Formats: sequence, structure tokens, C-alpha cells
Amino acid sequence: YAIQGIKTELEYCGYSVKGFRPAAAFIGSQATTLIKKFQSDHGLESDGIVGPKTSRALFTTRVAANETNYDIPDLWLEKLLALESGYDPAAIGQADPRDRGMAQINSHFHPDVSDAEAFNPAFAIVWAANYLASAYKTLKDWEAAVASYNVGVGGATEWLREGKPADSTAGKYVAYVQGM
Repeated sequence: YAIQGIKTELEYCGYSVKGFRPAAAFIGSQATTLIKKFQSDHGLESDGIVGPKTSRALFTTRVAANETNYDIPDLWLEKLLALESGYDPAAIGQADPRDRGMAQINSHFHPDVSDAEAFNPAFAIVWAANYLASAYKTLKDWEAAVASYNVGVGGATEWLREGKPADSTAGKYVAYVQGM
């Protein structure tokens, strides 16, 4: 799924050629050429490998659009995705292997999200933006909305009630996201 997501994102960012098939489950020479062109255009090493720097640059346009669409301030979505997965669309959680994809959508807590969706960056970015915006509507605080991504809305509510202690799990998570 991650390869298809990378290819779809290349097309989303305007990198495509006649006959380019984002749905194909392999990179192929066309995609490699497009990746190199994208890298060159963005001042990255033009090696055709989608590592952390290329991945972050590639998905920034969609992330920024969703921050705008959902009125998410202070690059919270961008920073959250950087912390959760390093912008790796194929990421699997280290602490919990049920955390999947760029947004690390947990299959236990979100069984309605399929593997295909969780590993699809276009879906995962929108899903994470919607999650943050929904949490903000409930909590009325962006730091708490970000904390809820890690500790749930109940945990974030408790964190707010306690005065946002920095040494708590929620406080540390928010500080990590802010530091990205």
C-alpha cells in the first residue's frame, strides 16, 4: 500500500507522465524517474529513494492543505505525523504493532479503519486531521487535542483538569510533538 501511496502523492504534487500507473504495487522506472525529478526540484539528493526527507517533502502539500481545511494551527498535524511515523507510509508501531501507517492508526481502537486505509497516506492524513479537529471541538484546546491522539479524549480531559502537568504522559507527548 505504501508504494501506491507514494506514487499517488507524486501525481497529487504534479509529477506524472503518460502511462504512469499509481495503482501498480511496484515502483518501476517511471516512478523512480519522477521521484528523482521531485527530489531535484526540492533540493534533495536525487537518488530515487523515498527516505525520511523525501517522504516529508512529498507529503507536506497534502498535510498543509488539511491543516488549512480543518483549521489546525501551528503545524500540529505536520509535527504529529513526524513524531508518529517520521512520515513513513509503511510504518508499523514499535511499542504496539497495531499502530499502522503514517498516522499510526491503531487497529484495536479504530477497527473501522482497514489496513489498506491506514497504510494509504492520502486517507491517513485526512483521518488524522479529522481526529485532531474533532478532539479540539470536544476539548476546546489544541494541546489537549494533540494529547488525545496519544492518551484518548478521556486522558486529555483529565490532563486538562489537572492543569496540563508537563511530567504526565500527555504533557510529554505534547512536548514531543511541539519539538518536531
